[in-house]
Amino acid sequence: MRGWSRSTGGPSRALFPNLLNPKAVLFLAAVLPQFVVAGAAPVPAQIVLLGLLDVVLGALPWAAVVLLGLRLADVLRRPRVRRWWDRATGATLAGLGGGLVLDHR
Repeated sequence: MRGWSRSTGGPSRALFPNLLNPKAVLFLAAVLPQFVVAGAAPVPAQIVLLGLLDVVLGALPWAAVVLLGLRLADVLRRPRVRRWWDRATGATLAGLGGGLVLDHR
């Protein structure tokens, strides 16, 4: 993959802080027990399985975003496309800012 360097350590640098993220731990502790079926399998095994399912389902959209970003980065390196992109995003932001200025709530 172009644009990816092992020297940056992207996934490994992000793993440790995410494992210590108290919001994720509290969310999983609050939500997962609702989906545990008593007597179906050992409760810890169900919790681990549901947690892994959450991780996998959460990683799939981000993987798609990363792959799309890599493709888009190749396209945006072209000067003509980059000028068009800058104009389009600039106009969008200016329009949003103008909308905020004209909002009379």
